[in-house]
Amino acid sequence: MHPKISIFVVYYNSEKEGDLLLEHLKALKNLDYPDYEVILVDNASKDNTYKILSGFINGDNRFKLIRSEKNTYFNGGNNLAFRYSSNESKYFITVNPDAVPNSDMARNLVELMERDPNVGAAQGIIRTDKNRIDTGRFIADNGAVIRLHLVKDPYKESYVTYVTGAMMIIRADFPRKRGFIFREVPLLYFDSNVLGLELYANGYTVKYYPIETGYHKGRANTPIDLSDKFIITSMFLFLMKSNSKFKKFLPLFYYSNYIKEYVRKTLNKPLASPKKIKEAYVTAKKLANTLNMTIDIYTAPHIEVPYRYYMLDLFSAKVRQKIISDLEMYRQHVIIPQESIMHK
Repeated sequence: MHPKISIFVVYYNSEKEGDLLLEHLKALKNLDYPDYEVILVDNASKDNTYKILSGFINGDNRFKLIRSEKNTYFNGGNNLAFRYSSNESKYFITVNPDAVPNSDMARNLVELMERDPNVGAAQGIIRTDKNRIDTGRFIADNGAVIRLHLVKDPYKESYVTYVTGAMMIIRADFPRKRGFIFREVPLLYFDSNVLGLELYANGYTVKYYPIETGYHKGRANTPIDLSDKFIITSMFLFLMKSNSKFKKFLPLFYYSNYIKEYVRKTLNKPLASPKKIKEAYVTAKKLANTLNMTIDIYTAPHIEVPYRYYMLDLFSAKVRQKIISDLEMYRQHVIIPQESIMHK
């Protein structure tokens, strides 16, 4: 009932987290689970992160510390941890360095996964600052990402498009078959979303369970402007490699956003940057040429955006919002094919 598991954590310049980092490490050391290993990857930090991690382990043979020669981001760091993991582990759990798992997190998630062999990845309720919660996610076919609790009851179990890498459990079978967990591109935010859709494409499902699993600060190591650039680049790349019905409008989508940012810049709006949009689009096109894959949105749970709203958004989101709000539109168009199959 409690098979061996491997827990992966990727750190980059995490020293500044101070007490939170120590609380996070203590939580990993004190998990209520009988058989686990923790693989810590220092992703070429420039501060004292490696020294702190090394000092904390202090001979605990459940912990392995790996030092990467370069920053390979969340996806590459977890792939490195995967290569050092035990072949006996049935599940992998990814945890962010600014996340503090509850002591029963691993036990509860493993027990849920053991009940349903079709589930390839899952998460529970993750508490964030200001008493907010982080839940599973739905991807809309226009590239938007919507958290489950905004469109569905967060206290009910649900299929989702994907779960957050801040604290998720993954069935080890799928990564072992292909030799990696995440597609390795030099980006943030092109990882667990793609993994979720790839799991569905390979016969697995992804689930959100309404159980408390821990706390996550969020965006701990990434400045807001850089994070926004990664988000935009990832969205462009995602749409380029997907079967979205809006893929054919991607150049129009790019020019629309470039013009909007240009107008915002002339109005001296904070963080407005048409250059950021252009660089994101160019980078995404280059990366798309290196990836031999097609991301299937429609066989997984998703949000299907009507054409009329997409077209209105290209020119004026404010006008479209006068017709219907974002959340109302998303709530009306959540599609979960797996629930339809179950009810037949």
